Amino acid sequence: MLDQQLFTGIRREWSWPALIDRASAGDGLALEYQPIVDMQRAVVAGYEALARFTDRPDLSPDTWFAEARRQGRAAQLDAAVLRAVLARRPTLPTNRFLTVNVEPASLLAPDVERVLHQVPDLGAVVVEITEHSHIDDLPATKNAIERLRRRGARIALDDAGTGYAGLEQILDLRPDLLKVDRALVAGIEWDEAKAALVEMVGAFADRIDAWILVEGIETEEAARRCARLGVPLAQGWFFGRPQAGWSDIEPAAFAALADLLDTRVGDGLQPLLLVAPTVHITNVDVAATVLAASAADVVVVVGDNDRPLGLLTAESGLARRPIASLVANVCSTPAELAYRLSTVRAGDAALPTVVADSGGRYVGIVTLQRLMAYLADVHARVFGE
Repeated sequence: MLDQQLFTGIRREWSWPALIDRASAGDGLALEYQPIVDMQRAVVAGYEALARFTDRPDLSPDTWFAEARRQGRAAQLDAAVLRAVLARRPTLPTNRFLTVNVEPASLLAPDVERVLHQVPDLGAVVVEITEHSHIDDLPATKNAIERLRRRGARIALDDAGTGYAGLEQILDLRPDLLKVDRALVAGIEWDEAKAALVEMVGAFADRIDAWILVEGIETEEAARRCARLGVPLAQGWFFGRPQAGWSDIEPAAFAALADLLDTRVGDGLQPLLLVAPTVHITNVDVAATVLAASAADVVVVVGDNDRPLGLLTAESGLARRPIASLVANVCSTPAELAYRLSTVRAGDAALPTVVADSGGRYVGIVTLQRLMAYLADVHARVFGE
């Protein structure tokens, strides 16, 4: 029924198969990029790559992908878009990421696998799993996702809270990013129920060590409300419309966020950082030697582009199996880190927190003792105790 509504009025002489053939070959396919804003720093953190089809620009991209699904050719179209996105990645500005939509079934398709595996390093790439279809083969999909992660990619779940992107799918896939659908955000500036929902999703994301990204921010009031709720990432026309190049945050949006940053400016976690040695995931057998030769209690295991993958201690180093650790952005405040640690299991909270920059690269660790000492010092200075 939906497909019939989408294609009502299309001329009979117009051939969908021919158009999809062209788009799958990269003909008539263009890309635009919408900025994704770091709400706590009022800067562009990344971009979402959006497909545009110049053969029939009067039809929306949703229409094109819906017809491709109807013909059983969604993977071919996804592969063409991925190919175009990865070709542009070398021009991506430093410390910014690039997201691209892929349907769950496409991750297992040979066309998409060939494109993804032609690129040895997927650092700074976020693969968005779309909500358009159910995941039929969950074990195979999870294995495909893990292969992408090992090569530096991060995983986002698109339109969390709607369609198939419900709680069960979130728990199954454990994404790095949860994208909150625009339908759940529209009117958040005055709708307390929607504000509470975004706050709840944010708390849930913290528990699974993910970030939320709210879509559809189109007004200053909505941006301010999300910033006050502690939303880390957002996108929408208020911050910037999709463009052919890498655009910056709109001046009006920057001005609107700037006066909300007073409690968040400063050095973030920088003053708390400690240096810990690193080993690459392909060379973990030397971890015990590195530990013995240094004064550190842990070694940080990194992948390509210095992306942290976990910790090795004197005990775990012998097994050569990295321990999952909380990863915090260096721009986070100590209070934010303390809150995140309060939501994890006691044993996990005792491990050092690995700290990365906005590009996902390892920069240091913060121990629980050092964090507590800092917060105690701040309390004493504020209250004179």
